[in-house]
Amino acid sequence: MAGAGDLDGDGFQDLVVGGPGDNSGTGVVTVWPGGPAPLDVGAVIELQALSPATDASFGASLAGPGDVDGDGRDDLLVGAPLASDGGLVTLFNDATAAPLDAAVWQSATAISGDDFGSAMAGAGDVDGDGLADFVVGTPGDAISGSNAGSVSVFLGQADLDTLTGTRLAPAAPTTDARFGATVSGGGDVDGDGYSDFAVGAPELRASGVAAYLWFGGSGGVDPASEQRLEPAEGADGTGFGTSVSVQGDLDGDGHADLVVGAPKASAAAEKDGAVFVFFGAPGGVDLATERQLSAFDPEFADEFGASVTLLGDHNGDGHPELLVGDPLKHGSLGAVYLFYGSASGPDPVDSVRHQAGDARNGARYGSALAAGPDLDGDGLSELVVGAYGDSAEGVYAGAVYVTWSVQDADLDGVSADSDCDDEDPGIDDTLVTVYADVDGDGHGDPDDAWEACAGVSGTVAVAGDCAPDDPNAHPGAAELESTTACRRDADGDGYGDADLPWDDELQPGSDCDDSDPDIWPRAPEHRGDEVDSDCDGTEYCYSDQDGDGWTDGRAVYSSDLLCDALGETTAGHQGDCDDLDPNAWPDAPEVCGDGLDSDCDGAGGPSDDEDGDGLSWSREDRLGTSDCETDSDGDGLSDGDEIAAGTDPARSDTDGDGLPDGSDDEPLVPAAAETGGCSSAPGPAGLGSMLLLCVGLTPRRRCSPLR
Repeated sequence: MAGAGDLDGDGFQDLVVGGPGDNSGTGVVTVWPGGPAPLDVGAVIELQALSPATDASFGASLAGPGDVDGDGRDDLLVGAPLASDGGLVTLFNDATAAPLDAAVWQSATAISGDDFGSAMAGAGDVDGDGLADFVVGTPGDAISGSNAGSVSVFLGQADLDTLTGTRLAPAAPTTDARFGATVSGGGDVDGDGYSDFAVGAPELRASGVAAYLWFGGSGGVDPASEQRLEPAEGADGTGFGTSVSVQGDLDGDGHADLVVGAPKASAAAEKDGAVFVFFGAPGGVDLATERQLSAFDPEFADEFGASVTLLGDHNGDGHPELLVGDPLKHGSLGAVYLFYGSASGPDPVDSVRHQAGDARNGARYGSALAAGPDLDGDGLSELVVGAYGDSAEGVYAGAVYVTWSVQDADLDGVSADSDCDDEDPGIDDTLVTVYADVDGDGHGDPDDAWEACAGVSGTVAVAGDCAPDDPNAHPGAAELESTTACRRDADGDGYGDADLPWDDELQPGSDCDDSDPDIWPRAPEHRGDEVDSDCDGTEYCYSDQDGDGWTDGRAVYSSDLLCDALGETTAGHQGDCDDLDPNAWPDAPEVCGDGLDSDCDGAGGPSDDEDGDGLSWSREDRLGTSDCETDSDGDGLSDGDEIAAGTDPARSDTDGDGLPDGSDDEPLVPAAAETGGCSSAPGPAGLGSMLLLCVGLTPRRRCSPLR
């Protein structure tokens, strides 16, 4: 990540960000052209290596050295330290035009593992010829032992194809020192008019020395001008040299000053990190001027000093500010500290902590810093901070944050973007662990936590959400089963979804239908609705013993939820008047004279009179007549009238005189007895010895007196 000058010549400085892990490690570089704030994040230019190669890590390091070849346009350097032959560095003469105009250099030894291009920096004008120069680190160079390291200084010239670098190493190199892991340039430390540059060797152990200065001159860099530096208390184990900056004049005395980060130093807490400032003077850095800076809120194992840069004049007071990164602050959320410049340099107690408001734990905000570009052309430098662990766009996808202004209204040392209340210095700005509550269920995602002010919108203080994107699933969601188990209760009936696989987080419950609030264990069963309301695997069906699909209202439990099994039916088929007869059900065909109420309409039973002759089916059955015929024997008299008259409804001629009962004046008197008048002859069979009285037998005939 670098402020690369004005690459497209539009008058605005541009921002360049590397993505060395993109495209299977081939790498890509993205250029965001500067312009009026806010930055147009959609207007980007992507650069790739001239000969892309997998795992080359193109874009692992970047630098905007200025105009190297004197063509009037700023150039861009891109490192690919893992490319074959020990690493490659590409200089894009015009990164915004096509086809690309570029020059490529490789490691001096062309040996795999040199890591040529791991670190790069514009060196200013080292030889005073008016052209920009640059320095490239090769920390894996075995110049004097494995991983001893070296740097190469390239002095600008018009013909880039013939440009070669001068290889430098310390006078007393050390194996595994990784000299060249960090580089910085552009400032004139000794005030002789030539730019100087600094080199870090964070793994160096001999004598605790881990940072170097080389001084420019009319002939370029004199290898003998090396100045070694170490803090007064020693540097062993502190990571001194992990970051270096020699970009500008912090105290305004006309000499560039050197800043060295030692993120493993124990300043105010164990291994909280420190930054050392050495002020420039004629002849180089005056070690007696060493000043140590640390975070005002130190924590164990912070990495204060992992990155350093001069911000430029951010507040417009004429003095550049110093920016220090602490990517492990607050659980690897990360932070940067802004130390304001003054006539006496950065004040150890006058600093502001700044954090990205939407970064998460593990983002490592402050892992990289850009040297104070003015992207919007307002004359003030912006904060450009890298967070290589940011996972907002994918796991470790990384992010870059641009902040236009850092404000601290209450002067409590915490910027407005990070302050819990920037109007009241008495408000406790101690950050707490918060968890993202994306689904708004009151439970946070344990894998999405960071340090922030309490009560940040969209966060909660309680973790444990087993399904961060599901508002119906969280600890205690199924409160009638458990107040602690993490289950899903989508219908809000207090019971968890049973159709979930068991795992260590989201657990299944006992609700057999989590979409219906009326279905849960021991819920009331509704007979014949084809629903297992109480989740016992059975349905409360209606009995249908004769299998005709109709019920008389009695109930039976069944494992067939549709109530289709033999002997069962649903609530929609009720009213069976005889559940033992499959031929009897509502609207069934009625069979006349069978003595059965087949259609369940209340008629047709043994006591009913279907033919309306006054006799029930059961009586007619005993008489041998039909309840479907009013006149069963066809004699002209209804069955009921014949019973009333004493004639036989099953015989058309009761007295056997050859006349049907309905047309016989004396249906109970045989023909022989009828002659001569009244007779005392017995009546029809089965009527017993009945004395026939002549009185009123028929209105059409008078009988004579008995003799």
